[in-house]
Amino acid sequence: MRRSKALNVKRHFLPEGITGIIIALYVYTIIYITTVNIPNDYLNTSQLYEEEILIDCTDGISSNISLIPKIIHQTFRPESEDELPPNMTKALHTFKYLNKDYEHRYYGNKAALQVLIDHFGADSDEVFAFENLTPAAFKIDFWRYAVLWLFGGFYADADMVLLEPLDSWIHTNATFVIPLEPSQPSFGLSVSFIGSIPCHPLLRIAMDMVIYNVKHKYYPSVPRRLSKRNWILSVFAVSGSVLMGKVFNRFMNEPEEAPHNLPLARQRSFQILGFCKKSAKSMDQHLMTEASPDDMTECKGMKVAQFRYEGYFEDRAGVPFTTLYRLKKVFKN
Repeated sequence: MRRSKALNVKRHFLPEGITGIIIALYVYTIIYITTVNIPNDYLNTSQLYEEEILIDCTDGISSNISLIPKIIHQTFRPESEDELPPNMTKALHTFKYLNKDYEHRYYGNKAALQVLIDHFGADSDEVFAFENLTPAAFKIDFWRYAVLWLFGGFYADADMVLLEPLDSWIHTNATFVIPLEPSQPSFGLSVSFIGSIPCHPLLRIAMDMVIYNVKHKYYPSVPRRLSKRNWILSVFAVSGSVLMGKVFNRFMNEPEEAPHNLPLARQRSFQILGFCKKSAKSMDQHLMTEASPDDMTECKGMKVAQFRYEGYFEDRAGVPFTTLYRLKKVFKN
């Protein structure tokens, strides 16, 4: 089995007071994976690296600032932002202009791969998974989990338009931020926007499940109560929102197909965002500060981001990932 090279990651951007939180989250995941009934195949690919990761949180920032590092990660195909479609450039700039004290990191295709090689090793499971997923969207699903696990911060899809500064609505005690997926009945967590502390164990579980799917060319099932909906939900079980819903439940020690336990998540320093979908139009789909799992047309709280800018589908190139999934061409031969 491929192994990641040892990581020596200094977390200079974390406050001294959260060392205990990191350790507790990490120990919790080890206990969780060893006690909960997880399929053996997933256990075989879990790489917790408990002896390889050295975390130094002693030189942190002041504890009155959000525990999540002030870094914004975004990615798309071109190596330079100057080569992006004009409307996408405008969308990315909303994250820069509204968060001037944040570091904004843009990665093109080559840079996205290189960061995995640099931190995990060229022959690692992480690089193998990234390179052997065919749809670009699936590659970036996995990549966002990995880059947030390495560095922490916020990931946002390149087509998202930020409406309010992050500091105005991100909870200062949050260790993980993610929206509900807009599906009915409610299941899954949208991976279009994620905030996390570095080394959050939920991200490691997500990475290992995707690695398993890639190595075994496995097309996971969707929860039974969703199976009567159209086939599109199964597309997101390989690496996206349905997989993240399963990951979330495993981390919370809940049955894999159970409705998400949002009160428990909040107790564990999660901030769960809402997803308001008034219509199929991009301008009518927003992230909200309050979750409304029973009715996605109910917009609760502050409207903080537009899901995607108008005209995104015209800017998108290549074979749609839904087509590749239908043709069973998600994994490279």
